Amino acid sequence: MESNRKVLVIDDEPNVLNIVSRFLTSKDFMVAAAPNGDEGMRLFSRFSPNIVLVDIRMEGKNGFEVMEAISKEKPDFPIIVITGSNDVKDALRAMELGAWDYIIKPMIDIEELYLRLLKAFEKLDLLEQNRKHKEYLEQEIKVRTEKLESRIKELEEQLEKMVEEKGKKC
Repeated sequence: MESNRKVLVIDDEPNVLNIVSRFLTSKDFMVAAAPNGDEGMRLFSRFSPNIVLVDIRMEGKNGFEVMEAISKEKPDFPIIVITGSNDVKDALRAMELGAWDYIIKPMIDIEELYLRLLKAFEKLDLLEQNRKHKEYLEQEIKVRTEKLESRIKELEEQLEKMVEEKGKKC
């Protein structure tokens, strides 16, 4: 089920990058890993992930800059922050930039990451279903409106004929 679910992991800590990537791969996710924000953005364009996991504090392009760049390219894109920063200001800024979740390292149980990812993918699926349903409803409204307008035109024409016929008889 998850084999078509792609996750991009961006973290400058090699151990975290390796552990998270191997763990997610073992759970049948397709994973791309980047050791910094600049490489992460290059992979974002090429790999086309469904979700990005990003650290905040990195050399070069930091996690906030990555989030801003992704948001400009794809508003409302799902990003989960995994960071060693337990500063409330960082968490608030991440949420303002659209983070779907905020996980503080070190993760005591990596299964927690898996569960949060499953929840994020579930949300993505629901949003996609909602989008498709909305498109369907909009199409139905369009078709029914066209039919209604056509029927109204037919009735107006019939009414005109009836009025003309009544006028001729009088």
